[in-house]
Amino acid sequence: MSAVIQYITRRFENVGLLGGFWLLALLALASGASPAMAQRNTVKTEHVRAELVAYAPEGVAAGKQMWLGLQFEHAAHWHTYWKNPGDIGRPTQLNWNLPQGVTAGEIDWPAPQKLLIPPVVDYGYEGVILLPVPVTVGSEFKGSELDVKLKAAWLACRSTCIPESGEFALTVPASGTSTHKAAFEAAWAARPVPLPGVRGSATVEGDSLVVSVTGLTASAHNGQIEILREIPRLIDHAALVVTAWKGDLLEARMPLRKRHDELPASLPVVLKFGDGDKQAARVELVSGAATPAATAANTTETAGPQGATNQPLFMALLLALVGGVILNLTPCVFPVLSLNILRMTKHAGERRATVMSGMAYTVGVMASLLTLAGALLFFRAVGMQLGWGFQLGV
Repeated sequence: MSAVIQYITRRFENVGLLGGFWLLALLALASGASPAMAQRNTVKTEHVRAELVAYAPEGVAAGKQMWLGLQFEHAAHWHTYWKNPGDIGRPTQLNWNLPQGVTAGEIDWPAPQKLLIPPVVDYGYEGVILLPVPVTVGSEFKGSELDVKLKAAWLACRSTCIPESGEFALTVPASGTSTHKAAFEAAWAARPVPLPGVRGSATVEGDSLVVSVTGLTASAHNGQIEILREIPRLIDHAALVVTAWKGDLLEARMPLRKRHDELPASLPVVLKFGDGDKQAARVELVSGAATPAATAANTTETAGPQGATNQPLFMALLLALVGGVILNLTPCVFPVLSLNILRMTKHAGERRATVMSGMAYTVGVMASLLTLAGALLFFRAVGMQLGWGFQLGV
């Protein structure tokens, strides 16, 4: 790949600035896009093997319980994300195309692993994991078999993140299938479940979220308990969480993000116990009132759809200018700029030629970047998972 980029750079003078940017744009799109796969039940990339599977032990008919699922086999040290990805990442997205009378529910997420990638903390899955989805078959369904189509998108990460996607197709016979029974049972065993008598609350105190849980068994007092929040953009996941037992009450103090979303009325959390044989628990915390300090902090900055904040336009332009200057000083860009500057110095005594050369250079740069941005928006609009910054893990 580096050799190809070097070749394109050497040919800039022959193909012109706009042509060179076009070649790099096509190269970026080709390397960043997920491979186009024919519709089938398995899609394999360099980082994961994804398979669409079904479990219908009672057959496909109205009133019968059945499940669909997407199973990932990750390459060593690669992972995909939970519903709350943590500090960075994106949850796996499933878009179903099912016959009339058949409805797919939400992913019944297994409890995730805590993935430490300093300086951030993520929540996701390594190894083999199945994401099960309950399916309701209504009386309107009259087929002799169930044709399932799925478009899925996921983010595969290690030290870098790669957006990937695939199209799947599967036919489930009306008589049903139990081929992947073990995989579904393993996923159900890993999902968090409500525990009788366990309840809790969450209150904002200053810069922290204080979580209190009661009703846990005596055996839980002797082991380590990890509290995972299902709702993103609330907690600083990499910060130290202080936990303590006060009699039968478990209290955890979690630092809030500097720019966090408003605390919802109900905050679902997952409790993972140090004893690996114990199934994870799910607790709906009742939110308490925030302290005046926390309320004031929330009113000064409002988080956007992806956790970004509303900042002044001049600050965004200033940061963009600083970033552009830094980029132009990097070893892979500065030599190219110097070649163009040297070319412009040939016309130092000709004011008109100098101005025209500078204008042509500016127009070429802007046209190339706008063309690249337009191509990116077009490919995203038709469903391809493309974007900036995934190679940096953000």
